[in-house]
Amino acid sequence: MKSNLIKLLACVLFSFGHCMAQDSLSIKIRHMLDVMGATKQFEAVIDNYIEYYRSEFSGEEMQKFLNEFQGEVKSQGYSELLDRVVPVYQRHLSEEEIDALIAFFSSEVGQKMVNKFPRITLEAMEEGEQLGEEIAERIMAGLEEERSQRIKRPETQDCNALRTGKFIEELEDGRIAHVERKSDQYIQEYDGQKTRYDLEWISPCSFRIIKLDKKGAQLTDQSFIGTIVDWDGTEGLIIYQNESEMDFFEVTVRLQDK
Repeated sequence: MKSNLIKLLACVLFSFGHCMAQDSLSIKIRHMLDVMGATKQFEAVIDNYIEYYRSEFSGEEMQKFLNEFQGEVKSQGYSELLDRVVPVYQRHLSEEEIDALIAFFSSEVGQKMVNKFPRITLEAMEEGEQLGEEIAERIMAGLEEERSQRIKRPETQDCNALRTGKFIEELEDGRIAHVERKSDQYIQEYDGQKTRYDLEWISPCSFRIIKLDKKGAQLTDQSFIGTIVDWDGTEGLIIYQNESEMDFFEVTVRLQDK
């Protein structure tokens, strides 16, 4: 947590513009930050983050640490951090550009920007968070629609031949698994290892399998829904979906030669 707050201090300085880190320019640099309101904004941001962590961690030891950290950062952190980061600004801005920034932020328009900047930043972040949520919802809806379309099957589909027996399932990357389905068991042999699952048919062409450990106990975080979406009597397609996640995969299924 402390390292995150230290990183935050650097971000605060960068968010208020660029400056130069040469001893002869230190007065100009500090003046520029002053007219930009950086010191007050720095302290306000630190106070806000301290209060956030104070509400998240109620332990006495943590509260003591936060009090000490807040005091030290305000008394020393800003000055020490400035000494460390100003060389970065020196690489990017000239003295003339620093003078221009001081002139702008000392003007009426510049001071208005300084006063409005915290609120603008907050509202922009809120809009960004909202947009991120909306994009995530659209992506999830698209994935769900894609899944629904892929597992949709004709009503005339006959899956009886695949309910029990021995089969070969070929994954999309060409890997092969030998599968035996019984009335209530699903046994998979892949790469020389045999894995057992409980099997339950939830519709004429859909089934749920739950992986079993060596003692026969169900591993509920490894549960899959298999949906038979195509079958021509010799070869078909099954879509498996991990119930604890959104991902799904396809396998080509064939009857195993007797």
